[in-house]
Amino acid sequence: MKKVIFHLLIISFLVSLSTKLYAGTVNDSLFEVLENQISNGNDSILIILNEKLLLAKVNADSLTSAKVSYIIGKYYLLRTFDYPLAYNYFFRSLNNFKICFDTTRAGRSEMQIGLIYFLQRNFDESQFYFESAYNKMLLSGDSARTGRLAYLLGLTYSEKKENNKALHYLRIAKNYIGNNNSDQAKTEYSYGMGKYYLNLDNGDSALYYLIPLLENSQHQNDTASIQRYSAEVAQAWKLKGNIEKTEYFAKKVITAKRNINTEIALMNSYHLLYEIAMKKNDYKNSVNYLNKYITLKDSIINEKNIFNLASINTKLRLEKVRKENDLREAKQQTIIEKQKVLKIILILSGVFLLLIVIILQKKNKQLAESYEKLKSIQEQLINQEKLASMGKLSAGLAHEMLNPLNFVIGFSKGITDMLAEMETVPSGKEKYLMISEIKNNLSKISEYANRMEISVKQVINHVRIVPGLNKLTNVHELCDLSLNMFSHSVDINQIDFKHLIKKNYLPNIPLISINPQEIGRVLMNIFSNSFQAIEEKLLIEKFEPEIEITTTLNNNNLSITVTDNGNGIKKELLENIFVHFFTTRAPGKGVGLGLSVANDIIKSYGGKIKAQSKPGVFTSIEVQLPV
Repeated sequence: MKKVIFHLLIISFLVSLSTKLYAGTVNDSLFEVLENQISNGNDSILIILNEKLLLAKVNADSLTSAKVSYIIGKYYLLRTFDYPLAYNYFFRSLNNFKICFDTTRAGRSEMQIGLIYFLQRNFDESQFYFESAYNKMLLSGDSARTGRLAYLLGLTYSEKKENNKALHYLRIAKNYIGNNNSDQAKTEYSYGMGKYYLNLDNGDSALYYLIPLLENSQHQNDTASIQRYSAEVAQAWKLKGNIEKTEYFAKKVITAKRNINTEIALMNSYHLLYEIAMKKNDYKNSVNYLNKYITLKDSIINEKNIFNLASINTKLRLEKVRKENDLREAKQQTIIEKQKVLKIILILSGVFLLLIVIILQKKNKQLAESYEKLKSIQEQLINQEKLASMGKLSAGLAHEMLNPLNFVIGFSKGITDMLAEMETVPSGKEKYLMISEIKNNLSKISEYANRMEISVKQVINHVRIVPGLNKLTNVHELCDLSLNMFSHSVDINQIDFKHLIKKNYLPNIPLISINPQEIGRVLMNIFSNSFQAIEEKLLIEKFEPEIEITTTLNNNNLSITVTDNGNGIKKELLENIFVHFFTTRAPGKGVGLGLSVANDIIKSYGGKIKAQSKPGVFTSIEVQLPV
């Protein structure tokens, strides 16, 4: 009976909370409740929050938008560990809190952004945001967050090996422990001091702070904390020269279940075990531990680069929104000025002709200035569009280059270590095995280096546009290359984005004389629109995304048709999609240059580009080129 009453109370609370969310703005007390609910694992509110965020955008309610974006960011940070998506929402909340002059909550957003950068091991950025947030919390009188930011700054400076600054902030954090009497603050201070003494190579003092933390986490059966503290304890025993205990605690890390927040601890432990195995001449285990260390390091580096690309895209989108707003204001100002001129002409026509001429001269000057401002903003938007395209190409190149590059580094390190060991190995059989392993590693280095060379040449050939340089080209290969490069950038920014590509290629297609870089740009613009249409449709319904590429040959014209099953385009908008700066996208999603530029390029070849669409069903773009 008690359980039934308890569940009824929970349901009543959620219904009440949902009603408040739908009713209006998110006030301060509701904001705190929502933040606690997300932190405590209540996932059911996320759908309502997304609807609330959309409504806030429609109503231009910056403060509500900031609060809801902040809470959604905490959800993705704490519940799904999706750092790029969490960063996106926190960055938006920070901008809106600044617009609303809510300095305290802007500091809370900066604290979360700094924490994400810290987890990505970008300590310069984390230091910047932590210090800014610390100053805001200090002024607001929020002692709990001020103390925690002091601890985070202490950890950041420890990672940067700036020990004096690290100790300074850790002592500040200690002062706040007494004010708040928080167990979490005590634990954080002890861990910070342990890290501080590890940097000083003082194993005894590091163990003094770290051992109690490890024992407490074992008592609470907290796997992530056990892994984190065991890795640091292993480092401390290494400083003391105790190989057995170093090995024991390092193995304690790798035997626990892998956790996304303890990957650094796991990586460092594999490297410790590799070093110990090499000292014991245990080459089989040393190679095993080294491979696991390299694989994990490769994964961490890839995640960091993915996050960096996502954070740059976030900043780029917000900058484009600002430029587009400036463009709209400039256009509106131009319209207002023209209306004023016409009104003056009607009122003063005839009798005040000379006065009208003077006024017109003044207004024409203002209009010229407005036009120059409008032209300048348009040029900036074009440059933004080019930067976005370069970002997509960079993402594809990063995807193709990072894995082989990290394997080359890892195998090179393994060869160096084994060559050093060969000087001390007496047995001819062991030397033979090591030489075989070295030959195998050299073969792998050559393989991955060749792969990188091919990737770089493909990208250089694709982006280096020389006007008028036509050559006989296989359009199927060009479609595959353009799609491959764009797909990598989509996969990096949308990790869960699953899609099907269908290719209906005409057999024995003739080669055509084109500039492959120009037509490649046309294809990438079309693919970009297709993926974006699918992305927008996925926000409102579940379906199986599909993109179909078809080639045909009719009346000496080669046609390339790209069809997606995205959200489609309304009939009244379809005829304008090839007009410069016309876009069906929401602000920040596009400036209306992709298809208009594609149209200009295709016309220069004497070809045509056509579009068909049915809202909610499909969009099809056909490119016709003379053979």
